[in-house]
Amino acid sequence: MKRWMLLPAIVSVMCFLPLHGSAQCVEGNCVDGKGTLINADKGLKYVGEFKNGKRNGKGILFMQDQTKSRGQKQFEGLWKDHIPEGEGTLTFYDGRKFVGQWKSETLTVDRTIPIEGKMTNAKIRQTVLSAQGTMYYPNGKKEVGEFKNDDFKKK
Repeated sequence: MKRWMLLPAIVSVMCFLPLHGSAQCVEGNCVDGKGTLINADKGLKYVGEFKNGKRNGKGILFMQDQTKSRGQKQFEGLWKDHIPEGEGTLTFYDGRKFVGQWKSETLTVDRTIPIEGKMTNAKIRQTVLSAQGTMYYPNGKKEVGEFKNDDFKKK
């Protein structure tokens, strides 16, 4: 099996929405402790640690796709005042994973975990792949194109 040289990518998340509005604490302590907070209107569920009513510490944010029936994305990692901070993993519907360090709402990717032998190098905005990028295949082929709403279109 070929060894892959993983290219670092900068992954921006402009919006990790707070779970306000119609959010409900369905388990535990969602103010100062561990709990589960759900916002059905936004398709969000957070399971983890809270401080002063905000995501702080370790936790997982599940984001249900509200426009397509693909399933859900999730971010697992460290949080500070509702924002990812420190080590974390962003997982997409198809199993692609971006692992790295978060700082100021930007993820510097240490490695990607391929799905079906494909790897990507792109930017993520609002937790959706929407940018110019490159798809890498196990046979060495690469395609340059555009990721739009998590879908890749070759140029």
